[in-house]
Amino acid sequence: MAARRYRIEVAGPLPGGLAEELPHMTVRTTDASTTLTGAMADAAALYGLISRLEGLGLVLLSLQPDP
Repeated sequence: MAARRYRIEVAGPLPGGLAEELPHMTVRTTDASTTLTGAMADAAALYGLISRLEGLGLVLLSLQPDP
């Protein structure tokens, strides 16, 4: 799988400092959710990020390819 852009939405804000650990992602936060948009090198990187978010207690609201 070649690098592909994704849009990942989680409930609430990210824990402090996490956005700085993801410099390849654009982070947008609203009152209800946070959206991460950016390229993932491969499926392992995507699943790793999802696992990390879940491990931090964040609820995944959506995951979709970003055109």
